[in-house]
Amino acid sequence: MLLKTDLLIIGAGPYGLAMAMYAQKQGIRYQVVGKFMGFWQSHMPSGMRLRTGFDWGNEETLNAYLEYKGQHISDAHPVAIESFVDYIQYTHEVYKLSILPVFVERLDYNNPFFTARLSNGERIQAQQVLVATGYYDFKKIPQEYQSMFPLDCYRHTANCNDFRRLKGKHCLIIGGRQGAFEWAGLLKDYARQVDIVYRHDTPEFAFSDWSWVYPYIQKTLNHPGWFRHVPEAERNRINQRFWLEGRSQLESWLLEMIEHPNVQLWPNTTVSACRANNTKSLSIRLGNGHTCCVDMVILATGYEPDINRLSWLAQGNILSQLAYDHGFVCLDDSLQSNIPGLYFTGIHAVNDFGPFFFFVACADTAAQIVGRNLV
Repeated sequence: MLLKTDLLIIGAGPYGLAMAMYAQKQGIRYQVVGKFMGFWQSHMPSGMRLRTGFDWGNEETLNAYLEYKGQHISDAHPVAIESFVDYIQYTHEVYKLSILPVFVERLDYNNPFFTARLSNGERIQAQQVLVATGYYDFKKIPQEYQSMFPLDCYRHTANCNDFRRLKGKHCLIIGGRQGAFEWAGLLKDYARQVDIVYRHDTPEFAFSDWSWVYPYIQKTLNHPGWFRHVPEAERNRINQRFWLEGRSQLESWLLEMIEHPNVQLWPNTTVSACRANNTKSLSIRLGNGHTCCVDMVILATGYEPDINRLSWLAQGNILSQLAYDHGFVCLDDSLQSNIPGLYFTGIHAVNDFGPFFFFVACADTAAQIVGRNLV
């Protein structure tokens, strides 16, 4: 069966759904494919909190949701992931967004149309495609850990969100940034012991002020290509400030979560050796000489975008025609690739549009930039 649409949106997360809302308002015929908020609901643990506020949609949608819930914006900080998903679910139901809960298995381009083969056997033909697939495909698992740990004894955080399976276990988390500490803070209520190992000093627990980001997002809406055109020193300064705010410190509310007898911090060290035991546990030796026996290693090693890792692109004829640099697609000022009608948003755009596209706050801005070009 061949379905036809003007705009195919691949990904049903914040960026894809923001584009769907914009297209619907503009009368653009569209179709979203993907599991609704799939990464947020299936790969993040219950109880997780956002580092920023709701920061999605627009003032109208947020005010409507808060009125519906009988809440004030100041009542919801930090925002629990369940509340954020509920907010987008509410907006989805109000707008009746068109979402097909299947996945793209292959995408081909034969000028002027794109054809997507779906996991349910159907195909969609579209004149334009927006790729809004998010983080999951870009899990960073360093080679040294792949060769050090048995396959069934380690997980990336993206594949370790059901802590009930780790009840009574001894877990070792590798990584020393926000994700590692938040996983530990949530996991401690299930696991017998949680150790966090990281190469650097323990980051400071402090309130993160993201207010400096919003003027840049507004600037991006008004002048989409500004980031790539500023001098390299200025781009580096912005990236460094983002790193200092988001990576070199931890949210202040995390401190209470990890100050617990079950949580042990091991700063300025690494895992130097691992031996598998007959009981499926691991004997771990740290660089500082400490040894322990653990049941599961959790890699809080982050994400590393690389367009080559999207298998459904590799299956078709897109990658051979696509211009990209160091894993990032080369985009013009409308978030369009060198292939006419093929757009990329969210994490795919941080190289050309700046680190602000790591934020869900940029979703509405990105939708407007793409939408203006489509209209």
